[in-house]
Amino acid sequence: MPPKSKNKEYLIILVNIGCTDETENENETSFFEKSKQVIQLLIKKKIFLRPKDEVGIVLMGASETKNKLLFDNIVEMNSLQVPNWNLVENVINLKCTKEKTNWVDGITVALDYIKRECVEANAARKLVLLTDFKEDPTIIRQYDVDNVVSDINEAYIDLLAITNNSLNADLEIELNPSEEVFANVCKMVEGKILTIDDTLPKLMIYKDHPKKAAAWEVDMDLFDIKIPVIFYLKTTEDFKLPKWQKFTESQTAKFPVQKERTLVDKNKDEIDEENTITGTMYGRKFIPLSDEDKAMSKYQSGPKSLMVYGFTKERRVRLDYLAGKGSHIVVPKLQWASPFYSLVKAMMDRETVAIVRRVYRNNLAPKMGVLIPKIDVPGQLWCLVYIELIFAEDRRILQPKPITSTLNELSDAQKEAVDDLIDSMMLATVENNSMDERQEPFEAGTVNHVSRQYIWDVLAHRALYPDDPLPPMSDFLQKFFEPPQSVQLRSKRPLKDIKTLFPIKAVEKKKNFKKRYEGGPDDLREPFESVDRSTQDLNATTTEKSVDRIAEDSEMEEAQLSLIAEAVEAASQSMDVDLEELAKSM
Repeated sequence: MPPKSKNKEYLIILVNIGCTDETENENETSFFEKSKQVIQLLIKKKIFLRPKDEVGIVLMGASETKNKLLFDNIVEMNSLQVPNWNLVENVINLKCTKEKTNWVDGITVALDYIKRECVEANAARKLVLLTDFKEDPTIIRQYDVDNVVSDINEAYIDLLAITNNSLNADLEIELNPSEEVFANVCKMVEGKILTIDDTLPKLMIYKDHPKKAAAWEVDMDLFDIKIPVIFYLKTTEDFKLPKWQKFTESQTAKFPVQKERTLVDKNKDEIDEENTITGTMYGRKFIPLSDEDKAMSKYQSGPKSLMVYGFTKERRVRLDYLAGKGSHIVVPKLQWASPFYSLVKAMMDRETVAIVRRVYRNNLAPKMGVLIPKIDVPGQLWCLVYIELIFAEDRRILQPKPITSTLNELSDAQKEAVDDLIDSMMLATVENNSMDERQEPFEAGTVNHVSRQYIWDVLAHRALYPDDPLPPMSDFLQKFFEPPQSVQLRSKRPLKDIKTLFPIKAVEKKKNFKKRYEGGPDDLREPFESVDRSTQDLNATTTEKSVDRIAEDSEMEEAQLSLIAEAVEAASQSMDVDLEELAKSM
């Protein structure tokens, strides 16, 4: 098999739209409708996570024939193309037919389609088959299975079948002839078979393909010793919302809004950027800085490095000291395994951690971090875990409110009720039948990112139905916020005790007499009836003094205005005299 490209995948979907599924219950969704949901979710996932991949759809059981091999009732719905919303709309508009086509002819047409459309030899190729395998047994037995297997292997295709029932022979389920033949084919080509009811919930949460961890190699300086180590990213926050772009719409198409940067002065006159001086304002003083000054002012951290400053007890590195967007696993190169693991074992025995200075690339800002030893963890190798530390200036100290006095006010019955509630809400391990092991609900690394998925659902709805209001969160996503059923049952009695022992009392809001009333005199009478008589006399005296002061101020203003009028009249007379003398001289 040729090496597969990391950046490209061809997804060919082969779906049966012939109505072979007879659903007795009207409320139950048919296999055809479920298949449409699967195809829509596959294309939407490609749009959001892998927009460079290409998707092609081949229909079996169609009412017309449209393929190069001229097999009856098989239609090549589209040429291979990048995933788009028009393709999703075409899938939504698919209608069920009464025609029947077997999956062997469908795979034959799909293989011919792949040979013609998949032009990049190194790209991954995946064929997804959606059918219920209800073909006529006599027709299926006419085909040579070995030819189908050899054709699939020669095309280097990953085969995935999604059907109604599981075709696993270990489950002792009676299979029809068509299912038996396909199960043998799938086994020989190392394909996978999934049920459609198990597939739909998995596709409703978009998860990208696991990425190979990128290695960062560096020499760890431990005083006079250098140990070559490799960093692997363990956890990170890599999700970012899509960038919103503004468009201007014309009668024919939409064009992105173009922005231009123009420099202007105080008078709004444009200035050429070459005639400007860059700098920084400190207060009211402008300090010019040239490019050379900026380069000289930058801190030179040196080449990439990992320097151990010292060791400290693990208990001294508190949780609020940890920072950064994720954590890294640190392992040694093979020839340096002995000194590295000796250091890890010594740190673990003494319950210490290492404080290090990390420079990712030449002259980048240095980061302080902590190396925590991890050994004897099931399923993980011995390693050091690197987590970034905060600087002193970044720390925010919060003064906690003392709760000792509040706890002393609680009775023994109230304390016991709170303890019972905590015990009832403990997440106990449960049996996982599929993996034969015990798992704890909401275990770290197993909880889906619900808010991210809701954003994608909203964007998909707006793309398909631009005039409709945005939908609420689906019931499927809402279930992720519900506690396990066992916790809900166990916590019923403790919650009832909490409600009894901690009654909630309604607090009456005090009336604010300073409020301005918009009613008549009757509304004002009641709030002011309780005012002391001496206060009323004081208010009356204050009002009289205010009136006298206003009268005095008005008299002073009239006197000032009369003086200004006299000065203006004298100035005008002097100007008339000057004009007469000027006229005589001329």
